[in-house]
Amino acid sequence: MSTTLIKRPAAWIRRLKARRRRGVPMFTVKDKRSAIASGVGVVVLLGIVFALQASSASSHLRTAATQSALLQSQIVTGDQEGAQATLGALETSTASARKSTDGLLWDISSKV
Repeated sequence: MSTTLIKRPAAWIRRLKARRRRGVPMFTVKDKRSAIASGVGVVVLLGIVFALQASSASSHLRTAATQSALLQSQIVTGDQEGAQATLGALETSTASARKSTDGLLWDISSKV
């Protein structure tokens, strides 16, 4: 490990302590604005990802609703082969919807 890497953090800490002793704030207004802007950007990005995933899940569920109506009519008419094929497509659609709403973002939003 380079001694330069070890000395730099110590120098940074010394500068912060010296600023604090002089009464200079540790972080300037520009630093605070940058942090707020970054935070807002992250929230907006997460919102966009959430909306896209929700839209995808909604699309898959609309497809599943159509397929379930078709499956019901195939069962009533006795079309066993068609019903099996439609059931497979229905399972795929619902699995895709589940996959779209599965993840850390959705776990967090379910707790809110």
